[in-house]
Amino acid sequence: MNIRNKLLALLPLALALPFASAQSRPSSSDASGPYAYWSFDKPGKDIYTATGSAPDYLKLGSLAGVAAPVAGVKGQSLRFSEEPLGHLTLPIDLSLAPGGVYSLELWLRPGPATRDYGTIIDAGGFRGFSIRIGTRRRVSASLDEKWNLLHAESPLIDDVWTHIAATFDGAVFRLFVDGREAGQHTITTVPRLALGLELGAVRERHRLADGVVEDILLKPLVGDIDEVKIYHRVLTPAEIAEAAKITGPRN
Repeated sequence: MNIRNKLLALLPLALALPFASAQSRPSSSDASGPYAYWSFDKPGKDIYTATGSAPDYLKLGSLAGVAAPVAGVKGQSLRFSEEPLGHLTLPIDLSLAPGGVYSLELWLRPGPATRDYGTIIDAGGFRGFSIRIGTRRRVSASLDEKWNLLHAESPLIDDVWTHIAATFDGAVFRLFVDGREAGQHTITTVPRLALGLELGAVRERHRLADGVVEDILLKPLVGDIDEVKIYHRVLTPAEIAEAAKITGPRN
């Protein structure tokens, strides 16, 4: 076979390559999934690994203190308490999300607490955002340099699973509780998000009586957290309402 004939024979294969490459690309539906998803079903030694499209080094949730695996909405969840205190850090910096756009969702089953506040998820306190159990046992969100700016109307019920979600489209922060919007706020300051997400407690810097400055874990949560999902897009109200549905018992 001469060179011309060899080239003609290879032509169909060359034409097929772009099609094969296009077929192997991830679909847009893949991109719509979680950037990072912690199910807490496969714990390691103080390390919980996420799935999702985030780089592997951003998928390692690190536990300090004690958070016991217990039955969750799906598989296992993590149980936090006031004593011994548990604190989970997820190495996700939401300030790096494309366009500053993000969503998060999780399930919470609160337990009886003796303190006013319990940290659900925190990203820099009120300078970034902080979602916690506030006064009157309501889910509240602090942001835009204001504490408890948004809050649910109804108090949480102990030992009952509640779905919590939040979205930020680059301008408006929205809080959802059990699939319904609890409130929204247009940001007027530049958010200063922490380098990671904190669950179960928040680390704050304090100066002790002897003058030594150290980080102390405060505002511990009493309850269980499950199915933490982070997105680099805004979930729609319909998607959040669907995610908040539960097929089994809520306790």
